[in-house]
Amino acid sequence: MQFNRLMQSATCLLQRRTFRPFTTIKSKRTKNTVYNLSHGENSGSSESVNTKANQIETSQVVFPFVSTIDKASHTDETLRLIFDDEDFWNHFTSRTRTLAALEYATRKFTGLFRNPELATPRGFHLEAEKALRRVKLLVDRITNASTEEELRKVVKNMDRLSDTLCSVIDTAEFIRSSHPDPKFAQAANLAYGYLCSYMNSLNTNTDLYQVLKKVLSTPSITSQFSSEEFQVANTFLRDFEKSGIHLPSSDREQFVRLSDKIITLGRQFTQILLQKRINRINVDVSLLEGLHPGLNKDIKGRITSLSTKAWEAQMVLKSVKDEGVRKEMYIAANSATKEQIILLEDLLKTRAELAKLVGMESYSHIFLIDKMVKNPEHVQTFLRTLSNHHRPKALADLRLLQEAKQLFTKSGTLPTVYAWDRYFYTERIKFLSLTQPVSPISPYFSVGSVIQGLSRLFSRLYGISFEPAEIMPGEVWHDDVRKLEVIDEQEGKVGTIYCDLFSRNGKFQNAAHYTVRCSRRVDDDDGISDIPSDIDITEMGELSNSDHGVKVNGRAGRYQLPVIVLTCDFMKPKGKQYPSLLNWVEVETLFHEMGHAMHSMIGRTNFHNVSGTRCPTDFVELPSILMEHFVYSPHVLSLFAKHYETRETIPLDLIKTHIKARLQFSAMETQSQIFMAILDQLYHSKLATDSNSFDTTAILYNLQDTVELFPSVPGTAWQVQFGHLFGYGAGYYSYLFGRALAGKIWKEIFEKDPLNREAGQLFRDEVLKWGGSRDPWLCIGKALNDDRITVGDSKSVSIVGEWLFKRETFYNQATIHSAFTQPEIYILDGSEIRVFFMSNAHEPPSQSSKSLSNSDASYIRDWKTEGACAQLYLSRLQFNKFIENNKKNSTNKYSPPKFRYRYLKEVIILYLINNGQIFIPLRALKCIEKGINKEVKMILREDKKKLIEYNWNDNYTHGKKIAIKENIRASNYIFLKFHDDVSIKEIDIVGLHIDHLINKNSSRISLSPNNESSWYSNWGLLKDDNKELIIKFHINDEIRIFLFDYSLQFQEIKERIEKTCKLQTIRKLKYKDNEDEFITISSHEEFRIAYSLYSKNKKLEMWYFQ
Repeated sequence: MQFNRLMQSATCLLQRRTFRPFTTIKSKRTKNTVYNLSHGENSGSSESVNTKANQIETSQVVFPFVSTIDKASHTDETLRLIFDDEDFWNHFTSRTRTLAALEYATRKFTGLFRNPELATPRGFHLEAEKALRRVKLLVDRITNASTEEELRKVVKNMDRLSDTLCSVIDTAEFIRSSHPDPKFAQAANLAYGYLCSYMNSLNTNTDLYQVLKKVLSTPSITSQFSSEEFQVANTFLRDFEKSGIHLPSSDREQFVRLSDKIITLGRQFTQILLQKRINRINVDVSLLEGLHPGLNKDIKGRITSLSTKAWEAQMVLKSVKDEGVRKEMYIAANSATKEQIILLEDLLKTRAELAKLVGMESYSHIFLIDKMVKNPEHVQTFLRTLSNHHRPKALADLRLLQEAKQLFTKSGTLPTVYAWDRYFYTERIKFLSLTQPVSPISPYFSVGSVIQGLSRLFSRLYGISFEPAEIMPGEVWHDDVRKLEVIDEQEGKVGTIYCDLFSRNGKFQNAAHYTVRCSRRVDDDDGISDIPSDIDITEMGELSNSDHGVKVNGRAGRYQLPVIVLTCDFMKPKGKQYPSLLNWVEVETLFHEMGHAMHSMIGRTNFHNVSGTRCPTDFVELPSILMEHFVYSPHVLSLFAKHYETRETIPLDLIKTHIKARLQFSAMETQSQIFMAILDQLYHSKLATDSNSFDTTAILYNLQDTVELFPSVPGTAWQVQFGHLFGYGAGYYSYLFGRALAGKIWKEIFEKDPLNREAGQLFRDEVLKWGGSRDPWLCIGKALNDDRITVGDSKSVSIVGEWLFKRETFYNQATIHSAFTQPEIYILDGSEIRVFFMSNAHEPPSQSSKSLSNSDASYIRDWKTEGACAQLYLSRLQFNKFIENNKKNSTNKYSPPKFRYRYLKEVIILYLINNGQIFIPLRALKCIEKGINKEVKMILREDKKKLIEYNWNDNYTHGKKIAIKENIRASNYIFLKFHDDVSIKEIDIVGLHIDHLINKNSSRISLSPNNESSWYSNWGLLKDDNKELIIKFHINDEIRIFLFDYSLQFQEIKERIEKTCKLQTIRKLKYKDNEDEFITISSHEEFRIAYSLYSKNKKLEMWYFQ
């Protein structure tokens, strides 16, 4: 039984959309990988631990005076205030101050997590000894089982054994990483190493293995198993076999030694990350033009010294104009010592040696055997397919950087963009893309507001909410910690979450979800039978005992409830009146970690070994990544995103602006994720078995030059900063795999209505509640009602890869707004891309076209590549216009690129979304409006089987009408709906605002509550050209007609419309041709297009619904 698999409880946040070189790679810890901290020398014996533990003096316990409030006052607002308002928190805690003083006086301390033994550091040694005594009794009981009654309990007792060890190991793992008192951390680390070493010996215990095999081969026993119990038993069996249970005794001993060595090396590797060497570079101040003000203030003299600390290095790379300075900083920040490289390679080689010992080709083969993908070949297929489809989009992002660098350096040709250029030019492009100053978004995201919003969201989806809970003296490790009880509306309390969210010295910087205690059923433990009748229990010493459990409404028996800790590294509040405010990425982080938390809280199984996040690594990220999608939903943000001072709801335009900035260059970031996943696989492949030729730096450089977008840089060794290589070794692909799964779940289940209870219940019932007790492929297949993937074979993996390909731009470059100026073409990524050809257009040129360079041709070699040509064309148009604008303000003469893209000049890109929902770019309609084309041909692919050709001309309304599917969401695109009869098929579309109305004299009037500039800029049309403007509103069941004449002032008409109609809730616009109603067109800004297309209309009606 590979017990070291069972102890992996911390599921960390992957470095999403990583800026590879200079974002700290966060160590990923899950139950399926060996923990990353060693247990020191001689930790395999109880004597050494006892000796060392005795050397640790009892530390003064610092009690965070946290308190209690009455249940009746546990309100939704209280949940926010305990995080945001220090005065409120002090009031909240005041009642326990007396209790704290009393307990301190009597020396009756509660202890960490309300365990009295953990009131002092020595308690970890005592807890480890108690656990070990109980475990040895269980081992004896299991291996001596002979009757069918006792054999029937073997799987349960193995699960109890695992839970007994993990209850100490998981707690110690968290405390050694997070406790500010080094004595507590050291004691926890010793207990951790002590029990881990014992676990490694259990991995190869042949007596346990033989008993389990006997149980599984006895039909009279297995016929009584539940599906969950079968899953647990088979997991134990597979883990034994992965650990070389079939090997001779000497080899099994070697397996234990190698496993211990991996833990030790991992601990040392992790310490490199925690205690990263800080280099410094000396720079002439005259070369620091543009340096971030945060660093500028400390500069004195002609020569200054800059640190390679993460934040300072990032600021230099983003802001300093001098390329030489950026290059020097990049190399200094990514350098490594020879000893650090040797340590990493020793870790990887030891893993390879372990794989070879058990007869596996590589460590990846060991790690992946029980994952969803099953083997490295499937991972390679997944990553290769993803890279092939994705790379053109990443190259389009890179092209923008090249063109920006060409502009800033005044180069005659497209220059090479190096790693030290990446952040500088992405920052320049993002800055230039802003048409107006952007308000900060953080004031709307206080920590308390986000926690409050998560509670509200989970209440709507799952019927689960949070309540602030009292904290007893000594229960937590720092006074910043808050405690939440998780309450199910049907079952009552289902678990506990400790929130350690603020930064402090010595704390791990990565965000993480730690399982301190798993759920399992405990009333059927039969613990009294662990002790043989011939043993005097009084001479044994104290034993570890099971939790008594609680009764859960609607479930038989009593259950041990899960306890977890969420850690983040958010900035602490500034004073009593200012809460901690989060940026967009930090909000995503908190949502991500709460996704893991819900998996733990809802996945409360009968067996410890399959509860919550104890499931395959490439499945465990699904619930957490899915939660990130909710951050991008305005419906969800409206639940909680309110200004911390005014309590005003966040403006929708501000959300859109920040989402756009967040997703810019997302293709480039995804390519970095692909690169790291491939690197991880190569490091854990059979390459590592050749100890003489294995060179991690050479492998890194080769992959940077072939897969990454930026060439390798001699003198760097970034691999020693890749913390996932220990805690997530051979499993880094899981983030991309999880993105594919989460994207599909979001699209099919939640996208239409993110707050829908039925959708939440479906995901809860088919995915979350099972923990790891059901095949993940079956969970996904059931949730999506897709039997194709329930098999979990190579075809299933390919299907998941296609999901990511279709959705891989995430929320997406739905409108690829210009990096430099307003775009002339809009592109919407969807499941199908087709070309909207004007009658004088031609097919794109072949690769051999003389008008294309080799690099240009690579973008359009395969016309099936989604968006490749379109994005290239768009970026060129934007860049040309930018150059034209800048030439007017510059005396420098230089020519724009000679390539004029004539082959796409008359091509309009059309995307089909979900086979029939059509969004047409504005350029297409403008061409028709101007009379450029008499006929437009739409080439559609129906259900990916046959091509259908539609002709649309200026006599269309009198000719054949075409039916196209409904259920459209407008976004920034106009939707044309054709149908074959005169009945109206109304379409509900969420409009952001009204931009244009048509008055009876055919003048365009701009009315936009979200954009006052367009009110003012067009107000003259109404005042000068019209006597009155007729607008007809349908509000609920009442029709109201407003007549506005020129005597009304702007503010009066604005206020009257907004007050009466709430323009943000626009739904439909209908045109009438005489008495025949023939078309519905909906958009928030394209009414002028409708007017010019259908000039025969006699009447315009507007419907609004409050």
